Amino acid sequence: MKKLLFLVVLLALAAGMFFSQKHQVHPSAESAPPPENSELRDPQALLSLLARTGNDSHIVLPPGVYRFCDTELPGISVQGLRRTTIVADGVTVLFKAGQSFNLNDCEDVTLSGLTVDYDPLPFTQGTITAIDAAGKSVSFVLEDGYAALEDLPNAAALQAGRQLFFVFDPATAEPRPILNDSFKEITRIGGKAYTLSKPANGFLFDVLGQPGGAQVGDRIALFIRNGIAIGIHGSSRMCLDQVTVFTSPGYAFWEAEGGGGNRYTQCRIIRKPGTTRLITTVADGFHSYQVRKGPVIENCEFNDTVDDTIAIQGFFSLLLEAPSARTVYIVSPFGQDFSAGAEISFHEMPHGRPIGKAVVQSVEKIPDSVLAASANEVRQSFIKQHFNMRDLPVTQALKVELDRDINLPPGKLVLVSSSERCGNGAIVRNNTLRRGHVRGVIVKADDVLIEGNRFESIGADAVLVFPELFFLEGPMARKVTIRENTISHCGWKVLNARFANPGIGGAIQICTSMARRLFPPQLDPYPVICDVTIADNIVTDSGSYGIVLGNVLSGRVTNNRIEAPFNKPGGRESKGLDLAFDSQEHTLEKPASPRAIPAGILVYGSEDVVLSGNTVTPSVESGGVPPLILGPWCEHIDVVEQNNAPLQEN
Repeated sequence: MKKLLFLVVLLALAAGMFFSQKHQVHPSAESAPPPENSELRDPQALLSLLARTGNDSHIVLPPGVYRFCDTELPGISVQGLRRTTIVADGVTVLFKAGQSFNLNDCEDVTLSGLTVDYDPLPFTQGTITAIDAAGKSVSFVLEDGYAALEDLPNAAALQAGRQLFFVFDPATAEPRPILNDSFKEITRIGGKAYTLSKPANGFLFDVLGQPGGAQVGDRIALFIRNGIAIGIHGSSRMCLDQVTVFTSPGYAFWEAEGGGGNRYTQCRIIRKPGTTRLITTVADGFHSYQVRKGPVIENCEFNDTVDDTIAIQGFFSLLLEAPSARTVYIVSPFGQDFSAGAEISFHEMPHGRPIGKAVVQSVEKIPDSVLAASANEVRQSFIKQHFNMRDLPVTQALKVELDRDINLPPGKLVLVSSSERCGNGAIVRNNTLRRGHVRGVIVKADDVLIEGNRFESIGADAVLVFPELFFLEGPMARKVTIRENTISHCGWKVLNARFANPGIGGAIQICTSMARRLFPPQLDPYPVICDVTIADNIVTDSGSYGIVLGNVLSGRVTNNRIEAPFNKPGGRESKGLDLAFDSQEHTLEKPASPRAIPAGILVYGSEDVVLSGNTVTPSVESGGVPPLILGPWCEHIDVVEQNNAPLQEN
């Protein structure tokens, strides 16, 4: 009997361990940081210790606080290390703008326990003392302990209107539903008091008097982007475990190029406990681009980032010319991102019409400086035709030979899409993301899994797959699975009565952004994002749609529960929805009405999609939106057991 009882207990414990590993229990409250040792240490001693660290080693850094910010050192740089573990439990490094922790050209290196903070902070904050709606100005006074605007890193950018700001409820420190904006004129009116005037866009003034609009007494945070906290470059199979970032002058975690396959476990981006800080990063929380294999981000907590919380992507290349049907000259914003043997596809702008695919036979870098310089001339010629797109920091031209003929239309803007270096195979699992000011997870990659995450109070989409012309970020993604996520109160910045930004919103949204016009958004008709699964997610209190499925070829949307979509004042009446489908530059059938109709789920521009077992529970405030709207340009959409539950009081 005792053996049987022992066996039952053992099986129960094993089952519990299995469940806890497969379905991570999210913290109900924001996690505390690791314990900090306050003993001051010599930064140079830490650098010397790391410099003596060789391959195949295990190093323990002495706990304490290392104030790099009091030195002119560039920060910490680990170069070319292999198969090494760096234990930094109880270690805090204090940087200033321009300093960071970098791991370059490394393989199989584990960094654990580190905490990163900045002194002085890369942002400042205060309390709003006056709002002049007619003069479009805001006055505020700095809070104690926060720097003057003139003392911020890169303060020369202040008068150029490059500073951004957000506004917060003073009682809860929750962000107001106001888009990031900047002021072109900053006047110090004495002591800690300032007046901001001549807004770039006036977003704050658009929602004055509306629920959630700014008020006197609100708190305001101001910042200028400038740098990163922790960077991984040209590396493979790295592991960051229990690493905490309290603030960063740009990205908290950044990885670029290299083999990738890096892991981030139990890492945190959080407001430093015991402080009155309103934000953490001054850009994205986590940003990955042009790595061959995507990151695994698991059991992490990322809060209060001023831009996208997690971004994973590659880039589109720009076609320069095609001297023959099998020879093309192209340039990518950040240099060559594919090699011989890769498949590339071509897409005509606007709207991303697929032209064809081919396998690369050879790639040759062109030393001809005239051809390289012509890349920006080509870009400028299309900007004059009202195509909005980013600059080209790297102008290395490439000559590419293809394995088949491609009929490329002369005189057209054509983007080239490759999936070779974009973070394929990324996994974002069992994380908690809170109060991100733009998107939660935004990806442009293949074979991506976004599973079991908790999203709370994200400004725009919680999950977004979004190849886009403006930033030239791609590729056209394939095989994306979004399942078992819990999403609450997201999209609170997306729609108001005047406009829609960014996009038309959706707690979960799949679509392209390839039109000439960005605001209000102009949606595309072509299905180019392949093999999408959205299953078993719970979405509550979305400011816009629960799910938007656009431009998808082969999709499955099953067993999702959506409660109170379009639950934001002004969302249903947003003028940004009025012209969403007025796409005049393609040969497909024009919709009778260009308006995007509010619903629990919106599908447009898609083919071969099954929707099954989804339930939408609209709220009284949302006006009882329908469960599903099929927009224009759809073919072979199979709707099974699509339910709308009774109206629900909030």
